[in-house]
Amino acid sequence: MMIGSISSLLSQSNTVQMLKDSGMIRQSLYFNASTLRMLNLQKDPAVDELVKGVDKLSLWVMDNRKFTRNEFFNTAEKLQNEEQYEEYLVMDGNEYNLQVVGKPKKQEMIGLINAENSSYVFKLKGTIDLMQLPEIWEKMSQVDTSSLNIFTFLKDRVMKEEADLQRWEERRKEWEERERREAMKADSIKAANIAIDSTKLTPENE
Repeated sequence: MMIGSISSLLSQSNTVQMLKDSGMIRQSLYFNASTLRMLNLQKDPAVDELVKGVDKLSLWVMDNRKFTRNEFFNTAEKLQNEEQYEEYLVMDGNEYNLQVVGKPKKQEMIGLINAENSSYVFKLKGTIDLMQLPEIWEKMSQVDTSSLNIFTFLKDRVMKEEADLQRWEERRKEWEERERREAMKADSIKAANIAIDSTKLTPENE
């Protein structure tokens, strides 16, 4: 299974590279065509039909604290205005926003998904039925965790990584708080020692 080893094979968008450099990406997942087919363990014909035209897929899970709704629209605008990606699909709903742009001659597309609690950017080399994207999102959002397929794999992988990141973030905050308390304690001791030394240097009253 090839995950995380083909990023260098994908032609890089300047806008996507800027997202990476800005630290807005929390997770990166990479798939090739054979990996996607392998993940269809239930041999669902609809999934096979969906991924048959896919050559390579990159999926980035964004940090919602940094990749805000404004960043979502700014990124889509940069892809179109600065890199000449064509607008393929725009969907605005109550629960999520979806925008997909692409370059037909290169058979390349970039999609952005902004939801209430999560945001994603994906880059796809190959072809896919764009009208199936909302259905894919629904399947990932309401996936049956009792069965193993490409959607449960993606959701479980993302959730596991998010849980690991959350634990690390909590530990980091604990370390920072402990260091802050130790620094305050050291400052208090230093101030107390200075006060004692000052008292020693003061001439005694006769």
